[in-house]
Amino acid sequence: MGIRRKLEKLHLNRSLTVFLILLSSSLYGQPGLNLVDSISVSGELIAVDRLNQLYLLTEEDQLWKTDPGGEPQFQFSDNTLGPLTEIDVSNPFNILVFYRAYQLAKVLDRTLNPNIEFDFAGLNLFNVQSLTNGIDNTVWVYDQQEGKIFQLDANGNILNQSQDLVFITGSRPDSCRLFFHKNDLWLQVNEVGLLKFNACLLYTSDAAD
Repeated sequence: MGIRRKLEKLHLNRSLTVFLILLSSSLYGQPGLNLVDSISVSGELIAVDRLNQLYLLTEEDQLWKTDPGGEPQFQFSDNTLGPLTEIDVSNPFNILVFYRAYQLAKVLDRTLNPNIEFDFAGLNLFNVQSLTNGIDNTVWVYDQQEGKIFQLDANGNILNQSQDLVFITGSRPDSCRLFFHKNDLWLQVNEVGLLKFNACLLYTSDAAD
């Protein structure tokens, strides 16, 4: 159940709308986080990284980052790529943003400046559904067309890949979330549940095992 709660924390539904002016210590359990009355930005898909920094996505697909006290620090947007569909803040120094419609992801630094770009179609991955930060500056992505999880380095080279999920789930699921937690990679599949892989992308078990 701890894995499920972690997934829900880092990948909230896009329909959630929040106002930073409403954040308080009772919401996040942080004694230094008080009511904020200097921010009037509203948005959706809020996340909190391990440094207690907050991330807010506005209706205009602007990504805002604030300090733990709610003061805005940095902002990122790219309105040429359609809606921003997924954000991974598990590494606050390498923040992943994913534009599924264009099959393109960017890695942002701690100030939300882009420094790496992945054009998945150029890597012959044409239906990436989810991605997450890996170890040693790598990225894991799940491609539904291939039915596999791939490990990529910063240059887009494929370092490793899993077996076809059709041999695990009986299909190639298209509603998935990837999440790395305590040296294990988890794939959340709506129809199946949580599937666990080790760092070498070998399937080990599901959440019920």
